[in-house]
Amino acid sequence: MSGPPPVLVVDLDGTLTPQDSLEVMLMGMLRRPWTIPGAVAAARHGKAALKFHLWERVGLDVATMPLTPDLLRWLRNEHAGGRRLVLATGSPEPLARAVADRVGMFDGVFSTTREHNLTGSAKAWRLLAEFGEGGFEYVGNSAADVAVWRHCPSGYACNATDE
Repeated sequence: MSGPPPVLVVDLDGTLTPQDSLEVMLMGMLRRPWTIPGAVAAARHGKAALKFHLWERVGLDVATMPLTPDLLRWLRNEHAGGRRLVLATGSPEPLARAVADRVGMFDGVFSTTREHNLTGSAKAWRLLAEFGEGGFEYVGNSAADVAVWRHCPSGYACNATDE
């Protein structure tokens, strides 16, 4: 008899939403030029600091953020069948939590903190620490997700890019 299916981990930027939240916030910054000096200063402390600065100064309207309809339908079916869903993203934690609250199906959220940018191998190591080798499946969209897919029994691409 087999146990429950592995946790299904879903990426946000480019996957659950076709947008890249960092790019959207950078475009918002350009519409508010007075935020540029602060963003430059934050960027000196790394990408995670920049993401938080942009979230706090520019923000993003999570309520109107487009979501990928086919993926959302599949996730609803998986969730209805009792599968655990986790959002794992390089977006800043408050943004990730707001998206998870909007979607209403995620059992957990892993995201960028002020100190650590959760992308690529950093995301892979965080998921391995939580679920172990082969203990999760992953839905992503880009070459940055290969570091995570290497540790999954099954991986899925959604809105895949060459980047």
